[in-house]
Amino acid sequence: MDSKLAPVKINAQRRVIPEGDKQRVAYWRVTLGRRITRGSKIRRFFKSYADAKKFVEDSLDSKVEQASEAFAIAPELRVEAKQCQERLALAGENGNLRRLCRTVRRMHASRQYV
Repeated sequence: MDSKLAPVKINAQRRVIPEGDKQRVAYWRVTLGRRITRGSKIRRFFKSYADAKKFVEDSLDSKVEQASEAFAIAPELRVEAKQCQERLALAGENGNLRRLCRTVRRMHASRQYV
């Protein structure tokens, strides 16, 4: 997966060192944005460039692996999961916990386990 994600040089005051500047590198910082994490961003600091680069590669590999796993789910199961999500959202919309629990029980009972 091609990505512009790369470690950034950080000085002792935890400020970004501009390219071409000769300041001493204290840390390497990697920031994974929401597009990669599907949640809040993750920021990590490393002592060496090699460790930071390995973290980037592992993170990108993990994202590709998770994306391919999404297609491993049977289409029927994906449709059922979507329906369950919609029914739960409707039941929980009004804050009615009892109704939500009843809906979950009905959904669970209607599912035929092998």
